[in-house]
Amino acid sequence: MRSSKPTALITGFGPFPGVPRNATGLLVPRLAKAARRKFPEWRIATAILPTEWHVAPAELARHHARARPLWTVHFGVSREARGFVIETTGRNVCRDTADAAGAQPGSLYLDADGPPIRAANLPHDAIHARLVQSGLPATSSDDAGGYLCNAILYHSLGHAARATHPTRSGFIHIPADLGDPGSALSLLDAIAGGLEILSACLEERRDVA
Repeated sequence: MRSSKPTALITGFGPFPGVPRNATGLLVPRLAKAARRKFPEWRIATAILPTEWHVAPAELARHHARARPLWTVHFGVSREARGFVIETTGRNVCRDTADAAGAQPGSLYLDADGPPIRAANLPHDAIHARLVQSGLPATSSDDAGGYLCNAILYHSLGHAARATHPTRSGFIHIPADLGDPGSALSLLDAIAGGLEILSACLEERRDVA
């Protein structure tokens, strides 16, 4: 039986070439545990998506259909990130780069019939303000790259656009070296920041319609 609680979906990624330990795989379950305590009136669903061109979008579609989330917050890693990077745009492009299974995307476009860009629709200004007020480094970006992070953002926004219920989606990059000595963020910082991100969504606007 479907829960009567509204649902927020949080996702991360598994490893991929050059990143044998994906920090989002550590962050997402810990963030979800903290979020369930802080937001007991919400159902917090999670998924760790394989970093694969064809499998990840299919799994995302399954999670969207099953959870029917009002909010979806995706997390990914970036070697360039020096804190939280709030992505504002998904682009209908993909790099010809092998995924975790060694497969290529097979096309230069994520969706041959899709629009060139899709705008993420999380409350970016509120998220940025909450992170900065908490003393956490945060910036915005309109280029999520050409790999699976951008692909999942673009596909997720497509699901949101086609959904029969109100739903919003966005993407946050965190440092690939999260928790390592010298990293801009510790794991505890990332959990605290993740809660601020969720608060900007779940506390300030209960109904995204």
